[in-house]
Amino acid sequence: MGEYTAEGARVKSVCSVSSVSPAGDPAAWKPRQHTEAEGICAWDLSRRGRRMWSEAITELCAAVAALYLPGYIMLRACRMRRWCAALAAPALTSGFVAALAVIYRQASIPLNVLTVAAAVLAATVVLAILVALFKSQQGDGVRRGVHGTESTDGVHTSSQSPALPVPSSPLSGESSEEPSASALIRQRIGGVEIACIAVAVVSVILPYFLWWDPFMPLQNWDSLFHYNATALVRSTEQASYFGSLTELYGFSTTPAYYPAGWYAVVSLTVFSTNVIPAVNAFLVVENVSWVLGLWGLARVVRFSSAQRIGVALASVVMLSFPTYFMTVTPALPNAFMIAILPSLLMLAVCAASLDAGVVLRVCAWLGVAGVLLANVFTYPGVIPAVVLVGVIPLAHAFICFLTRISKLQRLAVWGFVAFVFLSAVVVVMSSSYLRQKIAQAAGLRAEESNGITPLMVFRSLAASASLTQSFGQGAYTMTGVFSVAIIVLLILGIAHTFRLRHYRDLVATYALINIVVLTTMTRSGPLLWLAGFWYLSPFRVMGIEEIVMALLIGLGYSSLPSVARAGLGYVTLWWQKLSNRWRHDAMDEESEGLEGRTRAATHGHPAAYAYPATPAVHLAAPVIHAGLVTRAAASLMVILLFGIASQIPRAAMFDYARHGNDSFAPRVSPREISMIESLGSIIPEGSVVVGNPNNGSAYVEAMTGRRVFFPQLYVRESNTEERYIAEHFNQIKTDPTVCAILNKYHVDYFYNDSYPTPGSAEIPMPGLENVDVSDGFEPVAQGGTATVYKITACANTAANTAANTAYASASAAPRS
Repeated sequence: MGEYTAEGARVKSVCSVSSVSPAGDPAAWKPRQHTEAEGICAWDLSRRGRRMWSEAITELCAAVAALYLPGYIMLRACRMRRWCAALAAPALTSGFVAALAVIYRQASIPLNVLTVAAAVLAATVVLAILVALFKSQQGDGVRRGVHGTESTDGVHTSSQSPALPVPSSPLSGESSEEPSASALIRQRIGGVEIACIAVAVVSVILPYFLWWDPFMPLQNWDSLFHYNATALVRSTEQASYFGSLTELYGFSTTPAYYPAGWYAVVSLTVFSTNVIPAVNAFLVVENVSWVLGLWGLARVVRFSSAQRIGVALASVVMLSFPTYFMTVTPALPNAFMIAILPSLLMLAVCAASLDAGVVLRVCAWLGVAGVLLANVFTYPGVIPAVVLVGVIPLAHAFICFLTRISKLQRLAVWGFVAFVFLSAVVVVMSSSYLRQKIAQAAGLRAEESNGITPLMVFRSLAASASLTQSFGQGAYTMTGVFSVAIIVLLILGIAHTFRLRHYRDLVATYALINIVVLTTMTRSGPLLWLAGFWYLSPFRVMGIEEIVMALLIGLGYSSLPSVARAGLGYVTLWWQKLSNRWRHDAMDEESEGLEGRTRAATHGHPAAYAYPATPAVHLAAPVIHAGLVTRAAASLMVILLFGIASQIPRAAMFDYARHGNDSFAPRVSPREISMIESLGSIIPEGSVVVGNPNNGSAYVEAMTGRRVFFPQLYVRESNTEERYIAEHFNQIKTDPTVCAILNKYHVDYFYNDSYPTPGSAEIPMPGLENVDVSDGFEPVAQGGTATVYKITACANTAANTAANTAYASASAAPRS
């Protein structure tokens, strides 16, 4: 169907008004009419501004529900407290959906919202029945504990540490009494603490809403792969580790094994052919999970309210994760694994602190181990990450356990450990695939290094605020301020652990992870094999390091009042000694009395300030002696100020990522993005698009659902047909084999970009460059420097039909 211009020339309505932008405003897109001889539509974006997150609110709500709802329902069935179940839900959801995807592929069941919801409901019913059976076996003496779980003989069966400063739950059945003054203070501090967490969450996700178009893709090699993998999982409804992403590696190739759990969860939030807004919305929710997970982890390890507020401050001032890692270097499944790692550690701590019988504790540990192993299907790096964080606390706990048992029991335990270790070695050595993967991860990607420099040491120490690129003077200055704040609080936190003789395992864990970070920077050292699990990328390890850093910073922040009190006491002592020397008074007697009062002040007694000496003491005394509620309110103001200041470097990083920063990736403009989105109404289902993956053709599958011949910046050596097209496509008019391959896979459209592709040197595809489109190609859409053509050179003529038949008989059938 066509329309006619004022001059009477018939034009082709290739770009219909129905193919509007996701904004739903047909007037925003103005197709320029061409004559039938041109047969092309060009898009005018002069009236189309940046799309807002209000247009992607469905994806945001779906991302929250997909990540939190399944895990929360199942953990509540296990009688875990509401707040703990909510904060730990992402780890369980990720592992459950990833394992479910593997089972569903084997059973030929599609993976979608309905089938996942059915599995979650079934698992919830099973868990509830098991908990009910356990309750019935305990007899009538069972009562609900203060933490929402079961207890017997007056001993609480807690899903968290019983020493947490939380008021008793109304589920305990205790009578409601008039709250005491201390309870009211705790309530006020708790309200300020929640406000601090809210400010921290807003500070981390605000750049997405201020400077990010939810419909624009991250222009990076990694994100390109992940967008297309999500589109493939959505279209096939299969997300198994064992072969579901094979088509992403080529039409004719051997099965590819790749963890697809992250794509499985994200695919549940996609409700259109364009997966870009769903993936971007999921990134926002991952940032929220990171902040809430750190806060929840601080709660279950018995941090006080002031220490938890310090953890919230740490999540604001740390920039390399999640902001840098999710924008500038978006290794999205890896970033997701780090974002939910605090939630996974929460589950482990809850299982370790469970005060119950042996059977229940074993079930809890098996459940946590199952969640950990299931998350391997989301990202295998979760295993070395958990080992890196937990090896020292586990070793400490294991040594303490050995000291409490008999010699015979110790021999049995060591025998069991040896059996498990040898079994793991046998499993690895008997699998050629595992041996190959471990060999690849064990430092074979090492590169030449200039050695350790002071800058590397500093950047490792202040990992969360030190960036590898310069983002402008303002951002550079602000990250320097954050680095100083992190280092000061980190040192105070380490000193705090040694002074209290508590949480010292955190210091050892931080030192171990910091050694791995330095190894990734220098690409040398005895732990190079361990750094290989993170592809020798320091920012992949820094995210894990920042979990421990956040806890240490929380300890350091909570110690600021006592440090200031002690410091002012010593300043008072020094000033009084100096003034007494000037006055030639009885220096010895006066100093001795003042020293005693100063020592009392360091333990929280303000009597030492009976000698107000310096102006600094006069000014700082009200702050030092402020009440807990006042300090919490001041902490809220500090987090708010740091949150506002953090928007400067975050904005610079978002701007850097938005314009494309990877030379090994295609560049697409907003005009070209709009043209790609229109291809969903132009290209019929079943047709395949061919183009150089170094240009915008690589985004067609993620934005339209239409298959692409080269969906990523990689072609296997064994993919003979793909390699033939990459080298000979521009000979389409003279080489019948080209048309035979294109017809075999229904490749009907060609994506061409006249602008030089930035990655063409790294990924040579000479056959897709300098293609003569004057004959055998019909243009159907144009945007920026890119044009999409319908291939007519391979029409079903007698010559092409004979070539197709000859090729089909000479070539082997494509491998599944």
